Amino acid sequence: RGVLFDVAHGGGNFSFDIAERAMGEGFFPDIISSDMTIQTWNRQPLCSLTQVMSKFLMLGMTMPEIIRAVTATPARALNMSGRVGTLAPGACGDVTLLSLERGEFDFVDVLGKHRRGETLLVPKATFANGMLVYREPVFAAAL
Repeated sequence: RGVLFDVAHGGGNFSFDIAERAMGEGFFPDIISSDMTIQTWNRQPLCSLTQVMSKFLMLGMTMPEIIRAVTATPARALNMSGRVGTLAPGACGDVTLLSLERGEFDFVDVLGKHRRGETLLVPKATFANGMLVYREPVFAAAL
């Protein structure tokens, strides 16, 4: 019907219990976003979009589903398909290089409930309009 569900994970609106129940019934988010503000930036339970993505990886979404939920689907919702959210010729050239780190990671929701995950997505470099705008300092030698 054209209705899209956006996680909009912020400082006051994400519960593991609710997400697990919904996903257990086959209700997955169409869009994964961070809903970051000055009050939630770099603070638990939300630190970054990649941490939100990592939470949904831990909850059972696949990497292709997650990547689509942070790129192509939001672009389509904003009538920007073909310009953003894609690597197609003529697109903006926005890219984030991620590392899939393995280990034990603690994730927390807005109610203070914790879940353990084995994978964390870590941003290594970001390109906007084809220009490098961020790189992890130790990753700089590789670029």
